[in-house]
Amino acid sequence: DWDAVEKAMKRLPGTRQRWVTKQVTGYCGVGKWMVRWGKADNDNCPRCEEAKDANHVLTCQAPDAMKQWDSSLKKLKVWLYTSRTLPEISEAILARLDAWKRKKPLPVIEDETQLYPGVRAAIHAQDELGWQRFLEGCIVKDWEAVQSHYLRWMGSRKSGRRWVASLITKLWDVAWDQWEQRNGIQHPSK
Repeated sequence: DWDAVEKAMKRLPGTRQRWVTKQVTGYCGVGKWMVRWGKADNDNCPRCEEAKDANHVLTCQAPDAMKQWDSSLKKLKVWLYTSRTLPEISEAILARLDAWKRKKPLPVIEDETQLYPGVRAAIHAQDELGWQRFLEGCIVKDWEAVQSHYLRWMGSRKSGRRWVASLITKLWDVAWDQWEQRNGIQHPSK
């Protein structure tokens, strides 16, 4: 939903907008590009010593990266709760993002017939698109539709579109936390 992405992007300061664009396209100041640009001798991750690219910033399995991930997901969980997200959406997002990061199989949905209407379709559609894409702001429209229905059912005047734009911003915060944690190791303060 490009409207939601555009709305989310407008909420960010200019420096963060540039970072999102660079991170999502893969053209950012990480090992692979720093070597190519002649600004580094190797492309190793400062956290785990593996060769790194923009995707690796998000997927690094180093203990400090995982600790930051857990902290960021806790903040996302709080936001999902306070923004009145349908609990099944919250559970699906948190469990699937965490499985993606930890390189584990996506959780099996035990009884799909018990899910709030539309949640199953949203989960499967996002599974198809991918959870890294989700973290980068590529969210299937099904999430908005289900959340809108849920908000109306609760009697809320909030919109699913605004919720999606806020969610995208929060997801970018999770990704930014990984970038910042990596930079803290790459460039320790003197």
